[in-house]
Amino acid sequence: MNNLIKAELYKLKHDRSFWAIALTIILIGILAPSEMLIRGTSGEMKGIDVVIAFVNQNELVIKYAPCILAGFFISSDYSTGVMKNLISGGNKRIEIVLAKLSVFTIGAIIISILFPLVLWIVSTVFFGSGSHLFPNMSVVESIVPMLGLLALYGAAFASFMTLIGLIFTDSGKTISFLFVFTFGLEVAFSIFSKNSPIIQTIYDHSIIKLIKDIPAAILEQTELFTMIIVPILTFAVCAIGCCIVFSRKEIK
Repeated sequence: MNNLIKAELYKLKHDRSFWAIALTIILIGILAPSEMLIRGTSGEMKGIDVVIAFVNQNELVIKYAPCILAGFFISSDYSTGVMKNLISGGNKRIEIVLAKLSVFTIGAIIISILFPLVLWIVSTVFFGSGSHLFPNMSVVESIVPMLGLLALYGAAFASFMTLIGLIFTDSGKTISFLFVFTFGLEVAFSIFSKNSPIIQTIYDHSIIKLIKDIPAAILEQTELFTMIIVPILTFAVCAIGCCIVFSRKEIK
């Protein structure tokens, strides 16, 4: 198991798609506050306030950027013969899938917190430290819980994407399906939840909805238990699903 994790970490470290995504996110994190500084649209916002203002964009980063990584990091192993070699090498299937899930989750967490972290650092340099939205909280009390929750939700989305990546054996199909399904699921929830209390309850307790509530939850110190337990349960369920799917998958 340790050797499998080390192999996956080496693969992640040299994965071009991972570095391309990371560098793109860093660039956006630098350009966004720079544009505000040049245009003078920051108002009275300080470093953390700018992060909050861009949290919706970060939500999109968490949802969609790992989709691309999942296609190349998980599904491409079928076409390149890596999966077959790992199994024929005597490794247990559950160990293979858990190693891939663990390392892919690390990559997804890095992607998830990279944008707000770069944004916070650059914005603090441009507009000063602290926050008008969190006047009674220190920088550590506001930014650390926010990054922690974003990492938790990044892990939850990563577990779901790993599951889809293991089902499909093609990078293109995995990326396309994840983009369409993630976007389509949110649209479907927003439409049908208006007329159905059950669907509304499911939506309100889904990672798709709760990730939008992270700033409000930290600001008001409410619903934190729900905010934490839902992504943990999502990760656990998807991890079990990954093990079941891969144990029954025919590897050619």
